[in-house]
Amino acid sequence: MRLSKFKLAFVVSCIFLNAGYACANEKEKQAVADQKTKLETLQIVKDAAQLIEDVGYPEESRVKIYLSHGPGKYFGLQKITVLIDGIDKSEFNYNEKQSQALLRGGSNRVYLGNASEGIHELVVVFEGGDRKGNIIKKAETWLFDKKPGEYIIVLNVVDNELSLRPDFSYKIIKGNQ
Repeated sequence: MRLSKFKLAFVVSCIFLNAGYACANEKEKQAVADQKTKLETLQIVKDAAQLIEDVGYPEESRVKIYLSHGPGKYFGLQKITVLIDGIDKSEFNYNEKQSQALLRGGSNRVYLGNASEGIHELVVVFEGGDRKGNIIKKAETWLFDKKPGEYIIVLNVVDNELSLRPDFSYKIIKGNQ
C-alpha cells in the first residue's frame, strides 16, 4: 500500500499535532502541579509561623499590639516605636505604600511579645509629618493591667477636626482591663 505525498504529509502532521497537544497537556499538568506545590509551601510557612508564635509567645503571657490609622489629612505616619516598662520593644518605619495602606483602613502588627502579669507602662512614640511638611513627634503613655491570657491592644491614630492635629488612643480588644 502506497501513500501519496499528500497523505504522508497529513499523517506526519497529525503525529506532530498530537505530540504538540501532548506537550501542551504536559505543560498544563506541570503548571497545575507547580501551583499546588506553591500553595502547599505557603500553608507550611503559615503553620510554621503559627507554631513559632505559640512556642515562643505562649498565650498566657502573649501581648500583641496593632496600629490602625483613620483617614489622615493632618498626619502622615512615618515611624512608630513601642516601649513597655521603659524597654524598647519594637520599631517600625513606614514607606509611602505602607502609610497609604494604613490610611485606607489597613492595620499593622507592630509588636508581638510576652509580658508578665501585673501593671505595665506602654509608651508609643509616633513620628510623621503634617500637610505643611513639618515633622511631628508625639509620645503617648498608657497603663495596662496584664492578667493571664492573650492581650491584644490596638493603637489608633485619628484626625481631630477642631485642633487640626492627630489624636492617639488605644483600646484593649482581648484581655481583661
